Amino acid sequence: MPEGGCGGSGLGCTFDPEESESIAAAINRVLADEQRYDTMKKNALGAARIFNRETESKKLLEIYRRLSHRFDDRTA
Repeated sequence: MPEGGCGGSGLGCTFDPEESESIAAAINRVLADEQRYDTMKKNALGAARIFNRETESKKLLEIYRRLSHRFDDRTA
């Protein structure tokens, strides 16, 4: 079963993205618990400062650079 949401990250809750009842239940769980909503909101804002286009693109370019060097070393 595919799983939507963010699991134990404190950013969301898990649900079956192929089942509308599961999606609705996840939304209702968040909306019914103000403290949970506030915690998730705070965690999401913090994650947005860490996981953004700039920082993730730098990580990806570093991976490409490392892979390129490995490939160059094998073909030399």
